[in-house]
Amino acid sequence: MDYDPEVWQRTVFEALRPIDPDAQFNVGLAELDFRDVLGHSPGDFPAADLAAFVDAWLGGLDPNGGDATTEWKGGGVRLVIRAKGRGKSWRGWKDMPSFNQLEPAIGDLHLTTGEPLQVNDMDREQVGRLGSGDLTVVGQGASYRDTFQGMAEEMDHFGWKAVADMPEPVMQTYAAMLGLTTASPGLGNYDTGWRALNRTLPND
Repeated sequence: MDYDPEVWQRTVFEALRPIDPDAQFNVGLAELDFRDVLGHSPGDFPAADLAAFVDAWLGGLDPNGGDATTEWKGGGVRLVIRAKGRGKSWRGWKDMPSFNQLEPAIGDLHLTTGEPLQVNDMDREQVGRLGSGDLTVVGQGASYRDTFQGMAEEMDHFGWKAVADMPEPVMQTYAAMLGLTTASPGLGNYDTGWRALNRTLPND
């Protein structure tokens, strides 16, 4: 059959959906290489072998450790797989699949004091200081303080001591609201929407 990258991508994604049955990790793909698939068929892809490989690899990782990567090859496909432990408050949450092929890279915040700050490294105190205005971000939009205040309130409500304790989709949502990820199609610009809802002029 003719090479169809969408079919191959869907085949790989479906093979990875059942991984990590204990829901201890967040797993994504750092590389997805189809250059050697000619002569192979998606119908013959070793999906069970891939899932078993990933589960065995995850079984040797510490969810409290840092990011880890591994490489897998099979059926003409080469993958570089990245994993990191879930926040303690949502480990074991099996309704949230561990494989997230859409995980975007998150940029750094740059404080007006000069140092960069990664969202995932912030603790509750730093989030609160950003919400109160005690800490400020270079190019800070009108919605930034509201966003950090919302983060702080949600962290207090669920007992999250650090942003890393948040479920990945929640953290990704806040990162998008801060303009640190690429917005999903159709979502629009959060800061523009916030200004419209709050009747705030663009330059205020």
